[in-house]
Amino acid sequence: MMPDTVNITADLCTPMPISHSLHTDAELGAVYLLTITAVLPKGLNYIPGTSAVRWPAGTGSLIPIDDPDILPDGRLEWIIDSLVAQLAGGLPGELSTPDNTFDLEFQTLTECGFISGTKLIYSFRGEQVCERPTNIVTKLSGLYTITGTSPPFGLDIAVSLTDTATCQENFTLEISIPAGPMGTDPGSLTVELPAGFGYLPGSTMTNLIQQEPLFQGNRLIWKLDPDLPLTTVSLSLTLSPDAPCAPLLIPVYTTVNTKAICETTGQECGIETITGSRYVPVTVERPEYLIPSVKTVPWFSGTGVEAVITQITGKDPGEGEIELWLDLDGDGTVSSGDVLKEVRPFTISGSGSTTVIFGPLDLQPLEWCRVLVRIDEDANCTCGSVFRPLETPATFAAMDRLELCWADSVQLGGTLPGGVPVVWTGAGLSCTDCTMPWYHQINTGTNIESAVLLAQVSPEPGCQLIHEWIVDVYPKPALLTGSATVCAGDTATLLTTPAASWTWSGPEILPGAGQVALMVPEITSTYSVTITDGAGCVETDTTVVTVLTLPDIAGEYLFCAGTTPVLSLPVVPGVVYFWKNAGGRLNNPTVPNPTVIVPQDFDFLVEMNNGYCATASTVSVRFQDSLLLNGLSDTVRACIGDTLQLTVLPDVGCTWEPVASVICLNPNCSSVLVPVAETVMLTVTGTDSLGCTGVVKTVVVPEEKEVIHRDTVALCPWRIDRSVRADGDRSGLVLRHDRDDRFVPGNHVCTGSGGGYPDN
Repeated sequence: MMPDTVNITADLCTPMPISHSLHTDAELGAVYLLTITAVLPKGLNYIPGTSAVRWPAGTGSLIPIDDPDILPDGRLEWIIDSLVAQLAGGLPGELSTPDNTFDLEFQTLTECGFISGTKLIYSFRGEQVCERPTNIVTKLSGLYTITGTSPPFGLDIAVSLTDTATCQENFTLEISIPAGPMGTDPGSLTVELPAGFGYLPGSTMTNLIQQEPLFQGNRLIWKLDPDLPLTTVSLSLTLSPDAPCAPLLIPVYTTVNTKAICETTGQECGIETITGSRYVPVTVERPEYLIPSVKTVPWFSGTGVEAVITQITGKDPGEGEIELWLDLDGDGTVSSGDVLKEVRPFTISGSGSTTVIFGPLDLQPLEWCRVLVRIDEDANCTCGSVFRPLETPATFAAMDRLELCWADSVQLGGTLPGGVPVVWTGAGLSCTDCTMPWYHQINTGTNIESAVLLAQVSPEPGCQLIHEWIVDVYPKPALLTGSATVCAGDTATLLTTPAASWTWSGPEILPGAGQVALMVPEITSTYSVTITDGAGCVETDTTVVTVLTLPDIAGEYLFCAGTTPVLSLPVVPGVVYFWKNAGGRLNNPTVPNPTVIVPQDFDFLVEMNNGYCATASTVSVRFQDSLLLNGLSDTVRACIGDTLQLTVLPDVGCTWEPVASVICLNPNCSSVLVPVAETVMLTVTGTDSLGCTGVVKTVVVPEEKEVIHRDTVALCPWRIDRSVRADGDRSGLVLRHDRDDRFVPGNHVCTGSGGGYPDN
């Protein structure tokens, strides 16, 4: 923005020359809500019907526009894109030069009381896309003076002021004025307060006789004392919430009284002429907020409203209150008759934004269409109030999930408002334009299938509310695992569809069986489970667990040297053998009955596999040279006519030579009877199950029976004596006497034992 800086002069009470200000969009994009304000000094009035815009500036047509709005503080305000049809879409960016410029023109008229030498204060602002403000520019025009009222002298005023102001702070304005020429009128000091600024009563500190200022509207006036070499004035200013958030200028000036003739009346008027001035810049810095979104959200057991707040100006993170209203008249702002529902505090985080949630809200359908949130300027000391209606379509999330068995149906829409058009979306609905459709969708899968069904209602034109239903259709309760096959001793795993409870039956089920059951069956077994899912659906399913076994194999094989050793493992269909460490010791390491071709003791590792189960075992092979037979002595003596029993150990198959000399007592002929008649040499050949043989010989020697030749044997009572054989041997026969007290002479019977001697 560039106002005319040339000084303009006219007679009192006559129109001033036209006021001009040039405005340029230096952004790449368009600027909207082109707002220009002008502060007119005391005694200078706007002439109605004189506003016009030249677009493009300098070369375009002059377009008459409506008069500006008069703000409560007296400022003039033009919103250009609402006044100029050609700029209704905003002022184009700099790439469209010269279309990105325009001139504002209007005319003013002075009256008695005008202060000659004052200036107009212009301010220009706009908005970019997404309601983002542009920079705000504040500038001064040239001097507006009355013909023939030049100041008699000039004063160099010094002013000190904090360059920013906020809602919570008072700030000090300090003024110093050097002495004026001797003999002149004393004059006065004036401070004009911009809109929103106020004076703190009793805060003035000065060397003037007059301590407190004289109030004339927004002007603070002190009479200057002529005899002071230096005048000092210090005062405190306050800022009210209605101060515009913009760079402002505080006029501070000294004046002397003069006279001028009002041309329209011919009356001589007393006016003031400025002898010195300063326009002190101060920027009002208050937080400015946007509410980029207002949406419905699930909140506890109902629906709430989520508002996002973004801070776009202000030195420090702001805080305040945000309000939720029902805009009952639908005018998009808070007005008479609207209802305040809730107020929530907010604090902006370091990221420059925060989220506030209202709720849960119990509203009627039409009321949801009238939800409006506001950050009020006065309540929060912000740069303007911010409004945002609830965004539609507004979604009301399902509070509960409907649960169905795999082939069941359910009717929806019982909670929708009556008499309101409804449009349904989603698969499985019986209709899309009815109030209460049926939902039916068979679940043929193995997992829960969820459907989100939406009903859009329109309580009034332009307002859509979406109600949500979520339906979970459970799969048919069943075993997901068909027939299972495990190896003996292994654990089988059975899996069902998701459910709430399971009841299993069958052998060897491990504790904790639920959707997954573990069991260790010893034999092929049948298992059943009764499944109850979350929707209350109950089904029973059955399956078979097949148990596969591998054959037992011998741990040790014994072979006799010289035989053909063949290993004989069980031949089972489907079982594959592999002798892992056989090397060259077997003729075929992949068969169950290989031949050992290296006759040495060895521990073979054999692996068995039936396609499901595999195991490895050790098979030991041992070789021995011959069979050792025991039980027979080299010579056996017996009385002629007696029968001997001879037994060979171990009990193996035996052959006797000569065969006619023996009678077999068992199938192996390892135990025989031998009649004693003559001396016989018997040869026994034994053969065990391994084919090992052993030979042993024995000689059977017959003995004559012996006769006792002594006629009389005298024995003492209760003593034991030995008879004497005919050859004088005393060791063969033991005689025992009767228990009678004495013996009777004569022949007596003797019992005794001895190798081959007579019994009596």
